[in-house]
Amino acid sequence: MKKRTLRASAFALAMAVAVCAVPKDIVVSGTGVTAWAADEAEKAAAAVTAAPEAVKGLRYTGSEQTLVKAGTAEGGTLKYRLGADGEWSEEIPAGLNAGTYTVGYFVEGDEEHSDSAEETVEVKITKAIPNLTFSDSYSRITNGEPMPLIDEIKTTGGTVMYKLGDDGEWSEKIPEAAETGEYKIYYKVVGDDNYYGEGDVVEAYGKMNYAFPYCYNCNRSPSFPTKGGTCNAYGLDEPITSLDTQGTTVEGDWTLEFVGCYGDIAEPSDILTYIVNQAREGYSLETGDGVAVYELKDGGKHIAYGVLFAATTLNEKLFYIGDTWSAGGAGYVLTSEKMNHDQMFNISKDVNDIADEKIGMTGEVISTVRAIKYGDTNCDGKITVADAVGVLQYVANAEEYPLSDAGLINADIDGEEGITGTDAIVIQQVDAGVVNQEDLPLKK
Repeated sequence: MKKRTLRASAFALAMAVAVCAVPKDIVVSGTGVTAWAADEAEKAAAAVTAAPEAVKGLRYTGSEQTLVKAGTAEGGTLKYRLGADGEWSEEIPAGLNAGTYTVGYFVEGDEEHSDSAEETVEVKITKAIPNLTFSDSYSRITNGEPMPLIDEIKTTGGTVMYKLGDDGEWSEKIPEAAETGEYKIYYKVVGDDNYYGEGDVVEAYGKMNYAFPYCYNCNRSPSFPTKGGTCNAYGLDEPITSLDTQGTTVEGDWTLEFVGCYGDIAEPSDILTYIVNQAREGYSLETGDGVAVYELKDGGKHIAYGVLFAATTLNEKLFYIGDTWSAGGAGYVLTSEKMNHDQMFNISKDVNDIADEKIGMTGEVISTVRAIKYGDTNCDGKITVADAVGVLQYVANAEEYPLSDAGLINADIDGEEGITGTDAIVIQQVDAGVVNQEDLPLKK
């Protein structure tokens, strides 16, 4: 390229236009100074060809979630940052907690392009709605000392508060009482930064979670029992103890925890899809999208994802099919007490009720406190031969014929510690009028 000679008075102008300059031999008349000359044209700016889009419907899960869908660029590399102070990276930002996030992005130009201007997109992660684990009613046996009236109501988020009766005060402590009677306990969930609670603007309803000591493999008839009908569960010989993909304890810490409706699950497995379709066909549902999917755990360890499709009164027995089963598998039954061989259950709700079930962030439960009634082994309020039979069965096989906590107290009446056949004899004597109930337990 030829040298160009400029007058000294034009030097300032030459420098001003050298925006993207490279060294050139420019002679400024009378000085011999080498300056910079502008490229023949400025670099073209890189461009965003498809802008990153906010991921919609994000709800707090306890894990980080990708905030935007990846964009595309021309003339460079698309980079992102979280907030005004975040570091630029090719990785798409993720958010953990509920809140509103600002994701910035621009295209870092390549050798032939300049950077594009920064743009932003806002993304929202909403609070989650807690799911609760509790029973509608509780029964207690008093020994004259104050005791908690209910078990702890467990929540997946927020804090549970309790109040005894209409005039009680809210507290995180479970109400206690020593006197016999029926008590009404109110509860509410107080929300936090990541969970809705009672009193929030939104109409927040969670789902019921469940906890049980026993879980069985079982067959059943009919395959999909309906509300108001019955179900015969058979093959309930032993609780699950040590299968590779299943539980590890005889009396375990089994839980069923709500995951979401099938239609909201992003990538369901093939077997879960099969199970949901079986439930859809079995209950003549138009779609499986609303079927509630639960995760089965033992001691907090994942066992299976599947469908809870039927339950008995007070949720004492639940029927569940998990994805540990191959197509056509039978399923599980979770129980609050040990089962024996075949059992006929009365069904109080099925998959339709479970899908529609809503648990408010506030409610009430009832606790009935009874006095010890020695001799009343089966806790039906009477002392009969049936109580003696219950004692003899327990003595013969405590695992197969267990007694409730109250039954264990009521049955030990012969004056010797521990439950034996002699206790059954004393119960028969009370039933025959030979021994007065007021004299129980006998003293040796």
